[in-house]
Amino acid sequence: QLALIDDVPLGLLVAEVETIDGTAVAVVRELFVEPEARGGSLGEIMMDATIVWAAERGCVGVDGYALPGDRATKNFFETFGLVARGIVVHRSLAAAPDGR
Repeated sequence: QLALIDDVPLGLLVAEVETIDGTAVAVVRELFVEPEARGGSLGEIMMDATIVWAAERGCVGVDGYALPGDRATKNFFETFGLVARGIVVHRSLAAAPDGR
């Protein structure tokens, strides 16, 4: 989806249907609103449209991703009922040859 105001693109949401264990889930891959347009409901409008789009395609849910520490994105998703259902943890082994 592309959010336009006066034919100027100010927001983008990219979602796709992914099959997880035989079940269709809509996955929000990209969500961006230009900084000067934030707080004006563009993100909310795009998420609302994505939820309708997902339901029309038989999806049982919507997934999105927020990076660690990105409280604004997590809070945004939570306003649409998305909650954490898994946490990916990682340890880089590039820091030292022995992995510490």
